[in-house]
Amino acid sequence: MFDFDGTLVDSNEIKREAFFTISDHLSSSKKIMFEILSMTDLGDRYDIFNRYSKRLNEEFKFVIDEDFLVDKYTQICEENISLAQSILGFDSLLNYLKKTDIKVIISSATPIITLKKIIINRKIDHFFDHIYGSPESKVEHIKKVIKDYNINPKEILYVGDSEVDMQASIISGSFFIGVGNDYSRFLSDQHQLVNNLDSIKNILDQFN
Repeated sequence: MFDFDGTLVDSNEIKREAFFTISDHLSSSKKIMFEILSMTDLGDRYDIFNRYSKRLNEEFKFVIDEDFLVDKYTQICEENISLAQSILGFDSLLNYLKKTDIKVIISSATPIITLKKIIINRKIDHFFDHIYGSPESKVEHIKKVIKDYNINPKEILYVGDSEVDMQASIISGSFFIGVGNDYSRFLSDQHQLVNNLDSIKNILDQFN
């Protein structure tokens, strides 16, 4: 099971910058967005724009439809992430997995309709057996896979780039591998970390 943004596609910064693109209509509103994005318990894009619209109203008496902001943000992300670079080793690993009997599943916090559009736009949908997104959580995604395939959690490898990904794996009892070049994004270093997706292929090769 793969997280999507930052794990398969280099899109984390694209998503962050899109929040600031949306908040350029008032000179002081980017500062508000920066403060919101600096919070530890961000929630999803709906939560972020809910907080943002409330702050605009409280501080500037400026009223804006948060649903409009979410739709605009989603549009920007769909366009830019559809064209973003894949994480190094993507083609090698996914082509390798396609030749095996290993099920390959996306588990993302991106809204499911948006996620499927991006994956289809990138022409990579043929690599995946299932695609899961929000509003279901990543823990719920893992539980679905356990139930649908009637497997033990230890038969699942979850690959992600964030603490949320690692915690979903821990809660569900599956294995976890982190993608990235340092442990700073995680509260614990008690898991394997790889620099690129090619390294996961090498790990899987050891079990064949």
